[in-house]
Formats: sequence, C-alpha cells, structure tokens
Amino acid sequence: MVGDKMNQLLLSVLVTLIVMTLLLGIIQFALLLKEKTSSISAATSLDDNLKPSLYVTYNGWLRRTKLGKYIELQLDRAGSSRRPLDVLLVIAGLGFVLSAAIWRLLAPALAVLGLVAAGALVRVYVSRLQQKRKEKIITQLPETARVLANASQAGLSLASAIEFAATEVPEPSKSEMQKISDRLKFGVSVETALEEFRERIGSREAGLLISTLVVSSTTGGSLVSALQDISLSLDQRKEVRRQMVTIMSESRATANFLVLVGVGSLFLVNLMNPGTVEKMTTNPIGIAALAISGALFAVGWMIIQRMAKVDHD
Repeated sequence: MVGDKMNQLLLSVLVTLIVMTLLLGIIQFALLLKEKTSSISAATSLDDNLKPSLYVTYNGWLRRTKLGKYIELQLDRAGSSRRPLDVLLVIAGLGFVLSAAIWRLLAPALAVLGLVAAGALVRVYVSRLQQKRKEKIITQLPETARVLANASQAGLSLASAIEFAATEVPEPSKSEMQKISDRLKFGVSVETALEEFRERIGSREAGLLISTLVVSSTTGGSLVSALQDISLSLDQRKEVRRQMVTIMSESRATANFLVLVGVGSLFLVNLMNPGTVEKMTTNPIGIAALAISGALFAVGWMIIQRMAKVDHD
C-alpha cells in the first residue's frame, strides 16, 4: 500500500517535471520565434529605407546634367548643404506665387516675369551666401597663415601643416583646408590643390598666401618666416578691405532701391488706374515703353553694382 502511494507520488512528480519542461520549451521557442520575426521585420524595413526614393532618383539624374553640376558647384561655394533639386523646387514654387501675383495685379502677359524674378532672387540669395563665406575666409586668412607658420616651425611638412590647420582654424576656412588636405592625400600635387583653392575663393589675399606657399615649397625657402610676414600683410589688407566694404555698402543699397522703385512704379500706376499695365502689354508703344524702361533700370542697376563692387581678383 505504501509502495503504491510512493509510486503514484513519483509518477506525479515526473509528470509535473515533464509538463514544466514542455512549458519552458514552448516559452523559449516563442521567444526565439518573436526575436527572429523582429529581426526579419527590421531587415525588411532597412531594405525599404535603402531603396532610393523618387526625390533621390530625380536629384541623382539632375546632378549628372550640366545644369545640376553648375547648381551643385554654386551651392558648394556658398557652403550650403542643399541639393540641386531643392533649388529648382524653390524656384518653381516661388515662381508660381510671383507669376500668380503679377497675373492678378498687373497683366497676364507679364506673368512669365514671375519665374524670371524667382530665378533671379534665388541666384542673388546664393551669391550673397557665397560673398559672405568668401569674406569670412578672407578675414580668417591671417589666422590661417599664422597656424601654418606655427605648424611649419614645429617641424611639420606643408601637407601635414595644412592637415593640422584643418583642425585648428574655424569655419569656413576649416572646410577649405580639409578639402586641400584631402586632395593631397589622393596624390594631387601641392600646386594643383592650392590653385583649386585660389579658384574657389578668387581673391588677391588668397592668391598672395598661395603664391607664398607654392614658392616656398618649390624653392625650399624659409616657409616659417614667409608665412609670418604674409600674415602681417594680410592683417593690413583685411583692415583696408573692411573700410572699403563699409564705404561701398551705401552704393549697393542704392542699386537695390533702384530696382524696387522700378517694380513699385508699375504697381503704383496700376493701382491709380486699374488695367493700365494690361493695356500697355497689348499696345506696341506700351510694350516698347515697358521694354526700354526695364532695360534702363537693369543697366543702371548693373552700373551701380559694378562701381560699388570690391574687387577680389
């Protein structure tokens, strides 16, 4: 009797252990299945993300065209991370708004000028970014020359000094020094890399620094003393340049105001006598008057801008 009870107890314990083992196995299998499912889902999601979107596809196509390469070059000189397709989309959107406004407020025949104005505004904006970036680089050239001189005095080669300057000078000179350093690492000669920098910046100050570096590297002269001397010269030129920019800023403001007067006069005339501009666009004499006045305003703007320009070359 006692033996039967003992056998039943052992059987119950054995069955319980088997059931618990099965439950643990089922739980473990479920966890592994869930983990595998999550991994597959993550991999599928990653593959979906790696697939090029429609925007990336069209931007890649645009970058292979001459227009895309030109826009990308201008954005790079402006220090902008925007893509060429972004620029075209902004021009299209702004052009639509301006064209609709001109169509509604002036005349349907002049609506095409909205797209032209949008392109001109974006070009002016990018040019302004390029100018500001160039001015910063020129302002930082004395400091860049001093960093190169200190690195050369410490015994570094010119390539190593440029790489060191890429970590010490502030932006945007830092990016330019990094570009030169990267070109040198790819086997480009010092003269070629520095000439590319001269073309990107396009200033006499940059040409002065580059000429010093090229001459010292080819003739084996004292690079340290040459860079120290050039840094003093660049400091003096920086002060003169600052004064020139301040003096010419008023003239540039006058040129921009001239354009506003020309465009505003059309809106003012149409406001005083609605439909006047639209009638002018349907009359040969009116069309000639609009064309001549627009050309005169454009020529006046270009002349003032040219007179007020601080020469970089």
